[in-house]
Amino acid sequence: MYFAFLDLHCCIKIVSALHIGRPDTECLDVWGLRSAALLCCQEVSGAIMSPNLSQIDSSIEQLLLQLNQEGLLDDQFSQLRQLQDESNPDFVQEVVELYFEDSATKLDKLKVKLQDASPDYNTIDQLVHQFKGSSSSFGAQAIAQACGKFRELCQQQNSAECQSLLQQISVSFHALKSKLDIFLQLEKQRKQLGVYS
Repeated sequence: MYFAFLDLHCCIKIVSALHIGRPDTECLDVWGLRSAALLCCQEVSGAIMSPNLSQIDSSIEQLLLQLNQEGLLDDQFSQLRQLQDESNPDFVQEVVELYFEDSATKLDKLKVKLQDASPDYNTIDQLVHQFKGSSSSFGAQAIAQACGKFRELCQQQNSAECQSLLQQISVSFHALKSKLDIFLQLEKQRKQLGVYS
């Protein structure tokens, strides 16, 4: 059972969060809820049951496998993880946070520019090109592919289709961010056990 290790207060907090649609739980599936419950339990009770390294590693692998199967993340992200070691223990966290911060800025700019009466498609195309490049380097497969389609629509100057695709990219972005936020929490637990690579 997923909730066998939870006390009543922790279960109530998880269920309440789902009902009010908190951003950190609204995109989670059953597995994501399990991970969120574990993190929540520690938050409420102060590390009641600290998971061992094998449990954490198993949760990370399941999460990354799921993201890969959904097409949100590819093997490029795994290669980035291999660059982290004891000499650079925060490398993955820094890369993840930088990608999401930069991507959120680009999404906001694209939304504003597409709302112009006469959108500057050259500028929009440049932004999308940069977004595609950073997403490919990060391993955000679905977003990178959508950006490629976005560039084609820019050439056609199809405002309605561009706005529709931007919305789809935004959904993929928030789904990926929601799950990688869990990944970062699991990585934090690994570091607390003295494992950095």
